[in-house]
Amino acid sequence: DKILCRAISIFESKDLSGESLGVDLYDLRAKTTTLLWGQEDLHAGATSSLPPFSRILEDRRKAFENSLAADDYTEKSNMVIELIQELKQAREYDEIYDVVNKIRFQRFYDRLKLASTDLLATLPADIAAPLNRQRQELYADCTRLERELVRTLQSDRDQKDYLNTYLRKEALLHEKRKEILALNRKIEDLSPIWRKIKGKRDSERSYQEIKLALTQTETIVLQYLINEKGALSRMTEEITPCHFLLAYGHGLKHPILYSLKIDEKTAKRINELVPEADSAEGYLSTDLLNRLLQNRSKTGLLDRIFAKDDSDATIELSHILWKILVPSVALRKKLTDGLSFRHVLIMPDGPLTKLSFEALVTDPDDRDQCYFLDNGPKISYTFSPAGLGTARKSKAEKYHSLLTLGNANYEQFMRFFDSSASPAKKKDSSFHVFDPRILAGMGKFKALHYSKAEVESIAQLGRERNLQVTSILGNDATEQRFRSSCAGKSIIHLACHGFTDSRWENVFGGLLLTPVDENNEKNDGFLAANEITNMDLRETQLAILSACETNLGEFSHEEGVMSMSRAFMIAGCRNVLTSNWSVDDEATMTLVYHFLDRVLGAAEDNECDLADALRNAKLFLRKFSDLRELKKPFYWAPFVLWGYD
Repeated sequence: DKILCRAISIFESKDLSGESLGVDLYDLRAKTTTLLWGQEDLHAGATSSLPPFSRILEDRRKAFENSLAADDYTEKSNMVIELIQELKQAREYDEIYDVVNKIRFQRFYDRLKLASTDLLATLPADIAAPLNRQRQELYADCTRLERELVRTLQSDRDQKDYLNTYLRKEALLHEKRKEILALNRKIEDLSPIWRKIKGKRDSERSYQEIKLALTQTETIVLQYLINEKGALSRMTEEITPCHFLLAYGHGLKHPILYSLKIDEKTAKRINELVPEADSAEGYLSTDLLNRLLQNRSKTGLLDRIFAKDDSDATIELSHILWKILVPSVALRKKLTDGLSFRHVLIMPDGPLTKLSFEALVTDPDDRDQCYFLDNGPKISYTFSPAGLGTARKSKAEKYHSLLTLGNANYEQFMRFFDSSASPAKKKDSSFHVFDPRILAGMGKFKALHYSKAEVESIAQLGRERNLQVTSILGNDATEQRFRSSCAGKSIIHLACHGFTDSRWENVFGGLLLTPVDENNEKNDGFLAANEITNMDLRETQLAILSACETNLGEFSHEEGVMSMSRAFMIAGCRNVLTSNWSVDDEATMTLVYHFLDRVLGAAEDNECDLADALRNAKLFLRKFSDLRELKKPFYWAPFVLWGYD
């Protein structure tokens, strides 16, 4: 360890920060630190190594020749997260914020800088043209295979090789989708704009600058960090996950790092409530967290919420999770005392992106005031602290126009796929289809009965608040019409079906609109996440995605969840109201109306607070609704606000 410290000292004195040797030296330094865990004389060396290590990692990331070279960066950045434990012991708190936010969500930062740029359009014509043809051919192949899969599913399942035929075509479809993903990465690698953005070193805001912005709004940030396997686990062949809560902001002198652990008594009770959890004393793991939220036995917290179960067992499980995720008794008291903070900004990681923190039980003894929604401050979520403290506009400047769209005609999908709504002649209960595009072709996405009423009520509300309103319904609710109407709109409201594809970075997840041309990816009714990122929504202050599961997607350990909310923010939208699970049609209409009513009309001081408006709309459903069912978390908890206002 002393030899490595000396080598690093020589390396830094020679100003060789761009050399790969630096990463190797700091890599070895990390390994020696983890092997010699807990020795006092290591703390100073570990903490001094972290900042330059993270800077070198950043330089290497910007110099990647292709996207596949990111694997080495991922491995090394995970090691930095492990060394944060040494920072915790050494109490170098400000360094924690600087290091963590230098290596996390970097791709998200880069895409924000592009602000809706179509990378293909940045290439020379002789390069762009064949790439564009290749992309069109791949999408056409996908459409053809999707149509064939629908026909296969609706054929007689008694026929020979029925299952093999389906699986063979599905495998071909997956290969084509992989090719589309690879092509998108190739376009990134070739784009001079992408290279310029990725290589640009921005002026970095220090923790003290961020803290000042948070203090002005009395905001505390709860940033969760999940690193399932790092250097220590690779060397010892033991799973030593690093699951942390990093709390910083108003009322805290320095960032505070908490390990997420489970004691023996809690583990025993978890196993009684969730038999499939197989919990044990120690660190919270991603696998355990997943099972606590959802599992095959349907005993996880989200399983119970989906089942509208508000039994004592559900309340207790929710309270246990609350204490695990906020491990400090003092912090829990401050979060619920009604005085310490006005706003909680949550940066979830891993499976936590599926959880609405408002639905966690903070006081199991008081059923009327048991949820974090009841006794906590307003809550919002964000991918990164990059936009914290940026200038906020007045309500009049923010909200001048509204686009609302819904009641799409989903029967058109069956016509395009040459299918019928009738089931196959023989059902096979062991054979399930999950691909949303195939399900659409089979007519599985039914009309949303309250969608038209929701759009009409939102449009009327906008007119009453003197906004310029564009309302699109039925057969007109197409991708092409949406694209031509959204430019410059300060509020966008979409009442439609949403779907997630968790296998391909959610490239094929999106929103379901009225289809027009199945051979044209820009008007086939599938408004995909990758299409949204190429749109220009920089004038949009608020997008309301009144659709199912628009906050879900594939999880990346460095970038979070590839969700629709992320896609809209990359396109330039400042705030997105989105959902964590399949939502109830009627409850959605009620909540969205009351939310927007408060956004546009509640504030007397000409300042509009979105998080406060959402909290009040949820409390309306929970406290004042005439329907007892709407008081349950299933109805009011799915919608969460992502952004900076």
